[in-house]
Amino acid sequence: MMRNQQLRQNQKEAIRIQQVTQAEKNYREAERLKHEAEQHRQMINLQRDNETLKNQNMKNMIRANKEEALEQRLVQKEQKRLQQRADLIRRINEENEKRMQIEREVARLEAEEAEWIRKLQNTN
Repeated sequence: MMRNQQLRQNQKEAIRIQQVTQAEKNYREAERLKHEAEQHRQMINLQRDNETLKNQNMKNMIRANKEEALEQRLVQKEQKRLQQRADLIRRINEENEKRMQIEREVARLEAEEAEWIRKLQNTN
């Protein structure tokens, strides 16, 4: 009977040890799963933050490109205006030069005419 009692006691102890061991395994597995879940959440947050940063950088790049294009159009418009002004000034100067040449030719012809008139008057 003592032996049965000892055997039962040993079986109970073995069951208790097995339960404690299983509880420790379960605890370690639960901790591992918690840690893995936390790492997964952190990875998702990091990916979301990276995506947000990428989107913000893309928005900034698009905005900068639009501003640069606008500035370039304004510069081109100003260059065109200055070129048109320079062309207008050149044409005005050309017209003034032609007018002055015509006036000089008219003055020369008037002087020649006056000389012929004087010569004709002196021959009489």
